[in-house]
Amino acid sequence: MIKGENYILSLFWRLIMKRPLNEEIVSEIIKIVNRERDDLGITNDIVRDDVFYLLDYHCIILYYPLASEDINGYHISKYINGEKKEFVFINTENTTEKQVFAAAHELGHILKVDETICNMFNLSYKEYAEDIVNRFAAELLMPKGIFTKKLNWFLKNYNNGSDSLSTVRILELTVYLMNEFLVEYEAIIRRFFEINELKENEADILLKLKEANELEKILKTIAKTANYPRLFIRSRNKSMSELVESIGKAKVNNSITEEKINRLINRFEIVFGDISDDNKSDTYTLKADE
Repeated sequence: MIKGENYILSLFWRLIMKRPLNEEIVSEIIKIVNRERDDLGITNDIVRDDVFYLLDYHCIILYYPLASEDINGYHISKYINGEKKEFVFINTENTTEKQVFAAAHELGHILKVDETICNMFNLSYKEYAEDIVNRFAAELLMPKGIFTKKLNWFLKNYNNGSDSLSTVRILELTVYLMNEFLVEYEAIIRRFFEINELKENEADILLKLKEANELEKILKTIAKTANYPRLFIRSRNKSMSELVESIGKAKVNNSITEEKINRLINRFEIVFGDISDDNKSDTYTLKADE
């Protein structure tokens, strides 16, 4: 892939990144990423679904499938018994790789990366916040050096070292990187742009493919052929950190109505055993989805 001069002006660029971030801003975002990794002892180069561990450290996560795949996740703050709690919802109707990027994005909000960067560079929060947390997610999940190394490995081994790619090779490369970093198609394409690794004609191809009805089917076929079994899995998981323990305590203490308890039990398919007075967490479990 050859670096180009004009691609920034392309329609595709404007669609995926309305306000490109300069190197100084990106450098500060990377510092926040590295600090978070160091603080929580993340040593592996590629985070993948370890991002859920990072997110869980900072908030209560609700995993639940919603029919609308347009909803990836969101973050809210609530005061409970006078204490401020952070909550993040992850839509498990989406594929795992989409959930991973959503989790990294919401982590950016939790860590107030958007607020920090906007204040530091006097930027409009409304205009820049989403681009900032998307870039945070990209730098966390797909560090530039490793991303470029993986990209070059593919070109050397599957494209005879050439940087000129056919449509099929572009898609194969994209799915390969999706598998390596466990992120969605759109995140990989955005990363190509962020590190200046797309020619304009390649961008136009990817734009047209993104709008094609058969794109997911094509990507799935490539993943299956290449034996990437973890891609395109929809877990439809129903769980919430601290939920089982909290319901167990509420059930013992009669602190909420039986109706509300039953509603939660049914919604999250919770199976209760004998609940002891000390509320040990192993006395009630979440029933796995079929």
